[in-house]
Amino acid sequence: MELSFKSVVTAGRPRDSVLEVLPVAARELLRRSVVLVQEHSWGERLLHLFLPNQCMFCGKPLASGLRRCESCEAQAVRPDPRICPVCEQLRADCRCRRPFQGLAAPFYYEMGADKAIQDLKFHGNLLNARKLGDDLAELLVHPGLPDEFCYGAALVPVPLHPRDRRRRGYNQAEEIARQISRRTGIPLRPEALKKCRRTAKQHELSAAQRKTNLQGAYQASLRGLEGQVLLLVDDVFTTGSTMDVCASALLQAGASQVYCLTAAKTRRRGPASPGSHQAGARL
Repeated sequence: MELSFKSVVTAGRPRDSVLEVLPVAARELLRRSVVLVQEHSWGERLLHLFLPNQCMFCGKPLASGLRRCESCEAQAVRPDPRICPVCEQLRADCRCRRPFQGLAAPFYYEMGADKAIQDLKFHGNLLNARKLGDDLAELLVHPGLPDEFCYGAALVPVPLHPRDRRRRGYNQAEEIARQISRRTGIPLRPEALKKCRRTAKQHELSAAQRKTNLQGAYQASLRGLEGQVLLLVDDVFTTGSTMDVCASALLQAGASQVYCLTAAKTRRRGPASPGSHQAGARL
């Protein structure tokens, strides 16, 4: 009988007999991932008591535990997990030449997902970090996503410069990654990467300027990364310049592979490349 990691996880909490037939590494991976089905913690319930729950896309009042209203959920258009969201080719045919091995995102940066992320980044709505983290945690066990995304040894959030973090009070990428860690059991390692130089805001620059803007801005820890498969987490993927630089720093520090997770991905501009596939799907 052939058992896949995802089929067992999505079926719910496994029985001991199922665990016994899996290799030791797979058992540990499975144990840390079945928490995807756990109920909300008391801390989350207390947070909802003081912060009324709203649809993260449109702001409509919701019952506790829900992320989006029925209307926004029905209209949500998501990148197809079977397709590389960078080049829009089937992942098996992907020819991206990037430092990271793959990218996954549950939403496009539109249709309410942009509002959810802006509310998190600029208006202190930390509930949205938990909701987006939940979406990413569930995406990790989507049957259309390559299994390699499930084997990350640690979650590494894209860092803010210390001055910018103090000003905002938190790092939105770290808060999203923290919720993924809660839901999957994958360790969170915010210390693995630091931003050592302040830079101009990426969204205000051209694609060419974004690349030079980030040169030498990020530095990876030289401890504990050797041979590790890492999941690099950020809020939005636009041109990928930030992910490129951060992934390169982690690889230079000894990581074996880097996969990227972002809460949203902007759509490609201009005509699709020959052989590209429809990247949007209601899933």
